[in-house]
Amino acid sequence: MKFLKFAREQGRECRLKICSSPVNLLERVQTYLWDKHRVELCAVDPDGFDGSKAEVHPEQNSLIYDKNLIEKPDEMLFYIVHELGHLELHSARLKSCTKPDPVYGSIYGSAGTNSLTRYNPHSKEEAEANAFASEFLCSADEVFRLWRSDPQMDTRKLAEALGAPAFVVRVQLAESLYQVVFGANASGKKLKEFCCNPVQEEAATSVGHPVLIDAGPGTGKTATLIRRIEYLKQEFDAEPADFLVLTFSNEAATELQERIASKFGESYAAEMKISTFHGLGLTILQHHGQFQQLDANARVLDDAGQSELVGKVLGKTQCHKILKPSQIDETIKEIVRHITFLKQRLSTPAVLEKSLRDWQPATDEEIEQKEKVSDLLEVFRSYERMKETSQRLDFADLILKSCAILIEQDDLRGKYRAKYKWILVDEYQDTSRATARLLQQLSGKRNPPWVVGDKRQSIFRFCDANPENVDEFGSDFSGAVKHTLNLNYRATEKIVQTANRLAKLMDENGNAFPDESPDLWQAAPTNPSEVITPVVSLAVADCDQAEYEGIANQVKY
Repeated sequence: MKFLKFAREQGRECRLKICSSPVNLLERVQTYLWDKHRVELCAVDPDGFDGSKAEVHPEQNSLIYDKNLIEKPDEMLFYIVHELGHLELHSARLKSCTKPDPVYGSIYGSAGTNSLTRYNPHSKEEAEANAFASEFLCSADEVFRLWRSDPQMDTRKLAEALGAPAFVVRVQLAESLYQVVFGANASGKKLKEFCCNPVQEEAATSVGHPVLIDAGPGTGKTATLIRRIEYLKQEFDAEPADFLVLTFSNEAATELQERIASKFGESYAAEMKISTFHGLGLTILQHHGQFQQLDANARVLDDAGQSELVGKVLGKTQCHKILKPSQIDETIKEIVRHITFLKQRLSTPAVLEKSLRDWQPATDEEIEQKEKVSDLLEVFRSYERMKETSQRLDFADLILKSCAILIEQDDLRGKYRAKYKWILVDEYQDTSRATARLLQQLSGKRNPPWVVGDKRQSIFRFCDANPENVDEFGSDFSGAVKHTLNLNYRATEKIVQTANRLAKLMDENGNAFPDESPDLWQAAPTNPSEVITPVVSLAVADCDQAEYEGIANQVKY
């Protein structure tokens, strides 16, 4: 991930400025802190910290740390250099950090649950400071070189040789091994210049109204988005802080940041607000949560925490119609899924209650179904009450509550609209109805949204994505203009033809003669030719597991 790569580079450069030797390193860091940042170290009682052991306060010219760290010099050094990383990388940052974790700053930790937690600016800054500190204390390249030089060299001996904490050395060795396997420059390649075709150019330069870009697979949607940023810079003197670039997944947000940095430079990309919708929601709640009765102790539940909370609710709620005592874990999983489904579609307990009142079941089966939904309503109510009492949020709340704040607070909504003059959205087909509502609050007549989406490419339905948002864009945003990108730059002619046939079979209008309708996409003349035969093959699986294994084998071999 490029932002971690940059942080690690800064950590190495800062270490070279201070000294290369580990001798008296803490004293040298202390001198550097004062000479450059006018910050001095102060040991204090641990009672004043909230989940951390060090905080930097530039306005008070101090970096305070838990005095108990004096007995743990390695840990103390990492905490202090972590805070130095914030000063070097995030000059405007004044908040305290959580407990530093070198794994959190490692690129090899960018997969799985680690990456899922990096959905807000504060978390991203923590990861950068961890990466800075790890590379400052011992370069991953140097750790790998020493490890390769002696087969008997373990991390303890490496730590002694480098004068670095052993826990940092272990992470840095893992980091270097990751780079050897996957390539240190895999994400750092300079992208070749791409000239937009006339359709892309028209889409990129469309202003003054909401814009929907219907971008099929391989049609250059990201290149068009990059061209739009370039156009707005040139024609409207758009500054980085004027942009709000949103997408659904962390992976897509990271790719956008890297593509923007490749075109306009690291510093320009760093100043832009590039985020997931959930990350933006969390930012709004961190700054304005008081409007939803949230205090500084509010926390976001992960999957396990949400399931645990539902389990507590089940123990206090009469819900025998949906409770399966012999399958309690499955019951909890289903209830969590239903609650999330409802919230992503803007259904609160009050909305569900009204729907139940209006429902007049006509059969015994419908009567039983209504009783089950009534039980779910009781669980839903209790879940929301318990969550509010304990100052907890689930992922759906990040969208719903931030949206509610902007709906209710006119002045605040106006400030966000004035701040972000240009709103760009990628992967719009993977957003929920609640997310579309949030986008409505963020954008107005003077900052209409410019979104890219193709409902056929929706891959997050399991996360309650609503690809119909693409169809409803015109009704959600009055005066919207649609541009269609139909030239595929990625695939061979036969693959594009196959994609066209599949798209027609997916036609929700039920076209009786799909093969006779016009093709949606064409292959660009510069696309590669077929190199294998057959180019497209059909595989039929007799069960889900066989399908999974077949896909995995196809990718592997």
